[in-house]
Amino acid sequence: MKTQRIIPFLFAALLLVFTSCDKDDEDKEPSRSDLLTTGLWTGSSVYIQGQDISQLLRDSANFDVRQLSTRFDKNGEYRETFGRTIVGTWEFVNNEQEILFDKGTNQAYTVKINKLNATELYYEQEIDGLPFEFRFSH
Repeated sequence: MKTQRIIPFLFAALLLVFTSCDKDDEDKEPSRSDLLTTGLWTGSSVYIQGQDISQLLRDSANFDVRQLSTRFDKNGEYRETFGRTIVGTWEFVNNEQEILFDKGTNQAYTVKINKLNATELYYEQEIDGLPFEFRFSH
């Protein structure tokens, strides 16, 4: 009689072990597209050659990067807001190391991704011959 009571528990335990061993989905890293398109990116700082120039830009150019935000959609559209909203297209280029904005237009430009994870996006854009690194966070 005791054996009949134990068999259902053993079966349940074996079932639990075999179903919990398949962790492929849990261990899978999110794609760069998934990371980029998971919410609103808000500007946090601007760097040139390792120096944070955010305050300098606020004081001298009236540019507060904290007022800049961008949302990337999986359909290849982006919305950038800084006082007003600009809508355009984006796509990865160069083995997903760069983002090409507004391909095929006279406003097209490319940025180099320096860092992209679940909470941070850093990209570098050349402006007037200088490499500006814009840092964003969620």
